[in-house]
Amino acid sequence: MNLAAIPAACGELAPCGDTPPKGAWTVHTDGSCDPNPGPAGWGVVMDSPEGVRSETFGGLIRATNNQAELMAVVEALRRIPDGAHVLVRSDSLIVIRCALRLWERRAETLRELFAEFDRQAGRMRRVDFQWVRGHAGDPGNEQADGLALRGRWTVGH
Repeated sequence: MNLAAIPAACGELAPCGDTPPKGAWTVHTDGSCDPNPGPAGWGVVMDSPEGVRSETFGGLIRATNNQAELMAVVEALRRIPDGAHVLVRSDSLIVIRCALRLWERRAETLRELFAEFDRQAGRMRRVDFQWVRGHAGDPGNEQADGLALRGRWTVGH
């Protein structure tokens, strides 16, 4: 099954590659939780269309790994101006498939976060997703992972 060809309401699963769409924000997101559920962190690396890189992270006292992964995407979108084209690069297929509505959003623990994701994505011109293999040397994903770990440590683990 070629997931790259499946369209979705807020965008699509973009083909794998290192070149972001011209004029788009590229955001690398990751979440971390140990134990699961437990103290969690999220990390975001954002590249503006002008090539300016910024980063942010945060912690959650008690959350699941999926909540931390989705929180990273929400926090990235909150920091991007209205009307932008955004490419989210994530290692979480659960978040990607649910965000694109390829999978049903049944998890009660994610309901409020998906509602906020929908609000934030609705401000954008387009939000696409690209899956990257976690812990496989992708520089943006590795940086976001390090930030997620920092976020987790801010809440005590």
